[in-house]
Amino acid sequence: MVKSQADAEHRYRSLFKQYLEHQDEGTLLNFNELGISMTKAGIAPEVAVETHALALESLAPSFPSPIEHDTSQLLPLMEVIMAYGIAFRQQLDAQRDASEAQFFQVLERSRDLIFITDPNGAVSYANPAYQQAMCKYTAERTKTCPQFVDYADCRSPQELWETLRHGETFKGALAVLDEGSRTQIWSVSAFPIDQPQNRLPKFVFMAEDIGAQLALSKRLRRSERLATLGEMASGISHEFNNILLIISGFAELIRDEPDQQSSADFSAEILKAVEKGRNLNEQILSFSKDSEAKCKPMRLETLIARIRELVNSAVGSSIELTFDYPADLIVTLDEDHLCQLLTNLCINAKHAIQSKGLPPHSRITCSFRSVDGLLLLSVTDNGIGMDPALVDSIFEPFFTTKRTGEGSGLGLAIVLKIVDDYHGQIDVVSKLGQGTEFKLKLPVLYGQSPQPLTL
Repeated sequence: MVKSQADAEHRYRSLFKQYLEHQDEGTLLNFNELGISMTKAGIAPEVAVETHALALESLAPSFPSPIEHDTSQLLPLMEVIMAYGIAFRQQLDAQRDASEAQFFQVLERSRDLIFITDPNGAVSYANPAYQQAMCKYTAERTKTCPQFVDYADCRSPQELWETLRHGETFKGALAVLDEGSRTQIWSVSAFPIDQPQNRLPKFVFMAEDIGAQLALSKRLRRSERLATLGEMASGISHEFNNILLIISGFAELIRDEPDQQSSADFSAEILKAVEKGRNLNEQILSFSKDSEAKCKPMRLETLIARIRELVNSAVGSSIELTFDYPADLIVTLDEDHLCQLLTNLCINAKHAIQSKGLPPHSRITCSFRSVDGLLLLSVTDNGIGMDPALVDSIFEPFFTTKRTGEGSGLGLAIVLKIVDDYHGQIDVVSKLGQGTEFKLKLPVLYGQSPQPLTL
C-alpha cells in the first residue's frame, strides 16, 4: 500500500527502470496495481504523469531511444492512468449507489407525504406515507395530484402552479378536498426539478397534514379565551355598575326635579350612559366570539378607502391622520378586522396625544409595507409615550390609563385577539415624551402584483 507521494514516486521509478531493463510486459500489471494503490491513498493522477516524465529524464542517458520513436515507454504511464480511471469510476459508482440508497431510504421512511408530478398532475412517484394517506381514494385518484381548492387561511392553488411554472419554490398551507367533500389542510413545500430537453418538467411535493394541529390550536385559543373571560367578569361587573349608577342617579333626579330643562339635561346624560353600555357590550362580544375572517383577496387600497372615513371620524380633526401604503398590494384581510385594528390603535394614539396636551403638529401615521412575505402595519403617534413597565400591561383586558368612564380597556385586547387569530405578531416601541409605534406583522399577503388575479 502506497503511504505517501514520495513513496509512490520511488516505487514508480523502480518499476519503470525494471520495465526498461527487461522489456517484460508482465511488469505492466505492477503499474496497474500501483495506480490502484495511489488512488486509494488519495494521490492525484497528475503526480503519476509528473513522475513518469522525471523518470524518463533521469534514465535518458542509459536509454537514449527518444520517446517519440519508442511509444512503448508510455505503456507504464498508461497502465497507471487506466488503473486510476477504473478505480475512480468504481469509487464514483459506489458513492452514487450509496447516496441513492440513502436518499431512497429517506424518501421511503419519511413521515412527510412525498410525491412527484408532471404539469398535468400525473403522479410518477409516491412514497409509502403518501400512499397510506391516499389509500382511501380510488385507484385513479391516487395516480393524480391531490385536488387543491381555495379555502380560508390557505394559499391559492393558482398561486401554487404559477410559482412552480416560473421555476420557483412554493411554501404554504393548501386545502385538499377528499372524496367525501371534506377539506384537509396540508403544509406544502414544492419545487421543480431539472429534466432533459423536450421532456415535461417534474414537480416535487413534500406535504404534512396539519389539520389536527390547527384544530388543537383552535381549541387551545378557545380555552384561553374562556379563561380570560372568567378573569374579565369582575371588570365587566365594575364597568356596568358605573354605568347603572349614572343611569339610576339621573333617573332619580328626573323624578325629584320638576324643571323640564333639568329633566332634559338629565335624560341626555342617561342616554350617554346607555350608549357607553351598548359600546361596552359590543366590545365584549367582539372579544369573546370566535370570529371567522372573510379572507377574500382584495386590494389594500380598496379596503382602506372603505374604512378611512370611519377611522378619521374616530380620531377627529384636531389631529393629522395620514395613510401610507403601496398601490399594488393584495391582501386576504377581512374589512371588519382591519377597521377594528386601525380604529382601536388610532383611538389609543389619539388619547396618548391628548394626554400630552395636544401639541402642535399632532399626528398619527398608519403605514403599510410588504416585508419578508408579511404585511407590516405600523401605527405611529407623537403622543406622551409609555415606560417599559406600562408596555407589558397594555394588552390586558380592562387595563387602561384613562380616567374613570373614559375607556373600557378592551381596545388593545381586541387588537391582540385579531392579530392572534391571523397567527401574526405585534410589537410596541415607545419612549416617554417621544411617542409610540405599534408594529403588526400579518401573514395576509396574497400577491405583489394584481395582474394575474381577477378581482
